[in-house]
Amino acid sequence: MAMVEDDPTWAAVDEQAESDDEDDALHKSGEQKVDFFVDKLGYDATKDPLTATVAKYASQGSFNAKIAVCTAIRAAAEYVTDDTTLDVFAQYTVSMACDPHMRVRYTALLALGQICHDQDPKFHERWHGQFVPRLIMASEDPVDRVAAMALGALEAMIADLDEAFVAAHADPILKMTVRKMQSSSNTAVLEAAMNLLGSMAAGMEGEFEPYYDELMPMFLGLVKRKDGAAASPKLRGKSFECVSLLGYAVGKQRFAPAFAQAMETILAVPLETDETSILLIDYIRDALERMCKVMGGDFAQFLPSMLPGIYAAIRPDSAVTQMRGEEEHADDEIAVDTDHGMMKVNTTQVEEMIAIVHLLAVFIKETGEKFFDFVGPTAQAMAGILTGSDEAMYL
Repeated sequence: MAMVEDDPTWAAVDEQAESDDEDDALHKSGEQKVDFFVDKLGYDATKDPLTATVAKYASQGSFNAKIAVCTAIRAAAEYVTDDTTLDVFAQYTVSMACDPHMRVRYTALLALGQICHDQDPKFHERWHGQFVPRLIMASEDPVDRVAAMALGALEAMIADLDEAFVAAHADPILKMTVRKMQSSSNTAVLEAAMNLLGSMAAGMEGEFEPYYDELMPMFLGLVKRKDGAAASPKLRGKSFECVSLLGYAVGKQRFAPAFAQAMETILAVPLETDETSILLIDYIRDALERMCKVMGGDFAQFLPSMLPGIYAAIRPDSAVTQMRGEEEHADDEIAVDTDHGMMKVNTTQVEEMIAIVHLLAVFIKETGEKFFDFVGPTAQAMAGILTGSDEAMYL
């Protein structure tokens, strides 16, 4: 795990767009072996050699040795069952998160976030006082990869904290995160910042209102962006997610004006079928479900604009087609032998249809009696799936 080269191009690697650090195969293999042995032999049998090896490398001082320490901690964190060892490991990662070497900082933050994901809320309660200030500082790192990792670790730390603890840290976390949102053009940083803000909104619920007026206009601006990093489908989708989470946190009355703006933007999104557009639509679907639950019957005003597209999307013939001759089917298709010949069923579209039907069920439940005018055409659309077409038999 210490076999890591000091690559000057490391900071510029886009982890979402390219394979990361291909020259570090031995380093990654070492991490996998630590995980394997601690898992198979058990923590009690491996505790002493593990802690001794971590301490040995931590004392060496080289950036390679420090990376090895953090990587070993990350690999073993889920198996550690005694608080004493866990706290020692946590102290190593906290100290190395401030290291002069960017890759040590990055790996320490990665390990710290992993500990937070793997350990129960008691660990978060013991360490949030030390972790949160350090992570806020680390989120201002000049290296974007490190800053994004710090934001992710901070989200992992607060995810299992009691609402009162989250509220105690809310002001400095939110101020820092808003600064990052306004100043950064890095996709990974923006995505991590949005994830953090969404977790804050979900975790604080009623305590989040003081921050709503500052955050909601920012996210409404982001969902309307059509250029720059924030206009990427994933980040626009994350923005819609955050709008809906903020609305869920403050309730119907406070959310109503922003809800109308968000819906206007959603209805203007073109329904393309390429992979990146589908990702955006997935986020929008989740946001619609959340906003419908917040707004209840007031959501029904937008149903006339939305339901025709929903009915079209759940038609079985969009997912089932006749195979021609020796035609091969794609990876997301299955071939079905029928009385009418070989048929192709697109499993991706079937999954999409199931998700849309679930969304439709949410609309019906949450809008209540205001859905009455749409019962007839909805029943007709569902009949096409249940009884009305040959294609439905193959789904």
